[in-house]
Amino acid sequence: MADSEDALVRQYKRYGTMKAQAHADVQAAIASGDYEAECDASDRLLACEQGLEKLNDYANQILQQQRHVPSNRYGLSPDEQEIAEKSFSGSNFGMTKDQMHQEYATQKNKLHHLRRTGQYRHTTDATG
Repeated sequence: MADSEDALVRQYKRYGTMKAQAHADVQAAIASGDYEAECDASDRLLACEQGLEKLNDYANQILQQQRHVPSNRYGLSPDEQEIAEKSFSGSNFGMTKDQMHQEYATQKNKLHHLRRTGQYRHTTDATG
């Protein structure tokens, strides 16, 4: 996430600079009575504000993702750990919780890989 955060900081600075310049241009155009320049600068100011809104939305998404960071060494959330423990419990498996988590994570990663490469697609019909 550090790369995303660095990019966000750079974008915030960029928009801040552009917004300050557009604001100064609006003020200068008003002072000189140049209606066209005022409209142009106002459009740039509005575009900066809209860009900042989108950037804020993106930053909030990143924060939400960081709040849901998996909590164990295999990258499993607490819910996934619980599912792993229920899936591999019983006398047929004889696994420790750590082994259950590891196996679940392995299978999860395998499924993600198969989906990314197009080797697996989920279907809901009986013909597969």
